Amino acid sequence: MLQVLIECQWASVFHFLFVCQSELIFDNLGCLLQEAGLEPRDVVHFRAYVTDRSHFPQYMAARDAFLGADHSEDNAVKPVRV
Repeated sequence: MLQVLIECQWASVFHFLFVCQSELIFDNLGCLLQEAGLEPRDVVHFRAYVTDRSHFPQYMAARDAFLGADHSEDNAVKPVRV
């Protein structure tokens, strides 16, 4: 029983770390774009590699937050492969 509890807690920690890492990536990208006088809408393509498909929704949430309110299905950056 204790092992299951520990594994569940570690799963929560790993999930949290992945979310933080995804947000940090886009925060850093935003800083780089700003230094170059560009904005997120100037990005024409994203390529993402995740270690497990279960992480993809968290990555997509961070990406969508980075792209902001201008992000819509019509002008969305779409994943090449899922």
